[in-house]
Amino acid sequence: MKQANNISFLILFLSIIVHAQNVIRVPNDYSTIQSAIEHSRDYDSIIVDKGVFYEQIIVSRPLTILGKGQLETIIRPKTVFGLPMLIKSSDVVVKDLWITASHNEYGINISNSKNCAIINCKVDSTRTPLSLHYGIDAKGINIDSSRNISIVGCIVLKNSGGGYLTSGSSYGIGININQSHDIKIRSTVISDNKGGGPGGGIGYGLRIQNSNSVIIDSCTVEGHTQYDGGVGIQLFLTTDCLIRNNKILNNHIGIDIGFKSTSQISGSKQYANKFLNNHSFSIALHDAFASIDARWNYWGHDNVDSISTYILDCHDLQSLSCVDFGNYITSSIENIETRLPITYILNQNYPNPFNPETTISFEVPNAETHYGASLKKISLEVFDLLGRKVATLVNEMKQPGNYSVKFDGSNLANGMYFYRLTTPNTTITKKMVLLK
Repeated sequence: MKQANNISFLILFLSIIVHAQNVIRVPNDYSTIQSAIEHSRDYDSIIVDKGVFYEQIIVSRPLTILGKGQLETIIRPKTVFGLPMLIKSSDVVVKDLWITASHNEYGINISNSKNCAIINCKVDSTRTPLSLHYGIDAKGINIDSSRNISIVGCIVLKNSGGGYLTSGSSYGIGININQSHDIKIRSTVISDNKGGGPGGGIGYGLRIQNSNSVIIDSCTVEGHTQYDGGVGIQLFLTTDCLIRNNKILNNHIGIDIGFKSTSQISGSKQYANKFLNNHSFSIALHDAFASIDARWNYWGHDNVDSISTYILDCHDLQSLSCVDFGNYITSSIENIETRLPITYILNQNYPNPFNPETTISFEVPNAETHYGASLKKISLEVFDLLGRKVATLVNEMKQPGNYSVKFDGSNLANGMYFYRLTTPNTTITKKMVLLK
């Protein structure tokens, strides 16, 4: 079995085009990011210096695009109604950029893609123009018909719909997810997205439609309070959504659960969400085909008497498939106890690219939330593009908890490497780039 696994792993690596990765610098090598992309090869890295770049960026091959920081490398649309960034490829990483002032429908549009990540980026002030005939929704980050997409450590705010010139309205959406699966939103701030047009309009932090397997973890969703009803998180025709360890504050409605949607909203004391000052309801569940498990959350109130205190139109609990909210937390928002993971997680290494050291962190779940013994046999290994193991970082029994380990690439050549976490239940692999 071990030999078969090694062969499968080798085949995975050999399926990637093997060549010496280029590092392209903007503006040193090419004056624009798009020129650098057009002259790049698969899996190259493009490093963009500080400054303001007026660009329409189209990424159609596997690449890593790195700025100097979300306040240092700024991308503005090339034309008045230009789209700042379109991603339509697998294996794209975008990190440390500020995408701002788009008058298009999107700030970043990820379409028909897989295995992509947006890390430590700021996306703001996307504002669609007023229209004579129909309202156009503004989406800071749009994920459409894609899978295995991660948004990590980002700030997404003040994206506003345009609406009609004379009447009507349109939506302003921080992150929009449609017809996609295996989406992870982590450690991201989503704030103050607003509808527009003479008729007002709804602002959404996250709007998730026709999707499945979505994780919203350790985010802050706040400030969607417009008079027409701002919503922190909306689910519609979405299944298997896990919402945990978030702060959901100062929205008109915290979470709106619509038609045929299923979600677990915390469900674990270690990963309680904190609902506070949501003006109408913390959670609105108003469809007979929707279901939620919302045990173990902090509701911002010391006397939670019934579900109906925090649920809109949830009077028939049996038909609406509500799980009792009786287990609630009344400690202050700053006084939430140390949390244990509820699933295996392998985080992206940081920094990435790195020279010569980087940190890799992972999480081992609590035995109560992940069946099995409390001690887990864990291995963390590093491989090159040919599937050859170059380092073993961890190979031992681990208690549930959060771990990090240093990897030193001083004796290795530049290029892409893979690190693999192997557990009794799963194997997780991620990429990293050594750049000396």
